Amino acid sequence: MGINTGKNRDWIGTWFVLAKERGFQTEIVFGSAGEQPNEIHWQKYSHAEFDGVGLAINYFRNLGLNPIVPTLPEKYHSDFFSRLMGVLRGLRFSPVKAAKWKRVDAAKLADKSYGEYVYKILSTEETALVLKHTKAAGVTVTSHLLWALCRAIKNEIIEGSGPHYWMIPVNMRGAVNRPTDTCNQESWVWVDTLKADGAKDIQAQMLKRFAESFHWGGWFTINIGKWIGLKGMNWVLSQAEHVKENWVGVFSNLGSWKINSEPVVFVAPIAPAAPLSAGCATVNGRMAMSLHIHPALEVSTSELNGWLDQWMKLVTRPKGWDDSAAKCPETGVAEVPSKLPNLVRFQ
Repeated sequence: MGINTGKNRDWIGTWFVLAKERGFQTEIVFGSAGEQPNEIHWQKYSHAEFDGVGLAINYFRNLGLNPIVPTLPEKYHSDFFSRLMGVLRGLRFSPVKAAKWKRVDAAKLADKSYGEYVYKILSTEETALVLKHTKAAGVTVTSHLLWALCRAIKNEIIEGSGPHYWMIPVNMRGAVNRPTDTCNQESWVWVDTLKADGAKDIQAQMLKRFAESFHWGGWFTINIGKWIGLKGMNWVLSQAEHVKENWVGVFSNLGSWKINSEPVVFVAPIAPAAPLSAGCATVNGRMAMSLHIHPALEVSTSELNGWLDQWMKLVTRPKGWDDSAAKCPETGVAEVPSKLPNLVRFQ
């Protein structure tokens, strides 16, 4: 009996089983070092079995390595009342009237295939630069990367069209009980980057979500199949097929893995409601970044590579970035904040 049947059912993974039955491409795209220099070996993995962190754990174990399983910090486990309030907040939140992309072919929003995706593997020195600037700004890597990405794509969003909502998945391991440590154990929080003046503002929003236990609201909503059953889940998916551009995108950072392995490339799936996904993973001191766009976004591969190049420039040289692709304020230096939990994408 698998984890998607009977008492062991993975209700998060079940969403992807049902979505695949409806024709959606829900597999995780994962790139690892090939036999030749600069060669990437691409594979697709079932999201019904893994989330991003779970896939990384499984990958490293298959190499004969023993990765440390990242867990949610104890202070974010929350007491019963806080979890209940988080659930209520999660049920009340809806990313409606959100910002719109400028170049969208509405006829292709129903497209369920993979879109274009590009990636870049940073050198040890480039990764060190990212960490240096992150530390100087007093923020987490996730906050620094997301702020830089928002600047790189700012001119692609219709000005005044609504809040710039981003979904940021959260690794719930250590706070929830699941049959294995590789199956789906992610929640999510949200940020609105429209009025953010820098990475500090993005981080403040994330800290506020955790203080409000919103991640427990996210956990409830993506496990709601336990209460509404398969029929209810299929109804939700049928309605979701008509949802358009609720989110600017999904930003997923699998974190830093101090393990003797070559870098891995993590490509997060997309959906009509979230037409851009950004993935990041750091392995043995080297960071890999990826962007994946929905087929409805009328952006060429060369343009997408341009976004990626600009994003990399902004995270490695935030004080001297090229403003030809984006015009927005510099990232200010902030006070060192409280630590945020491990963030992992909702794939």
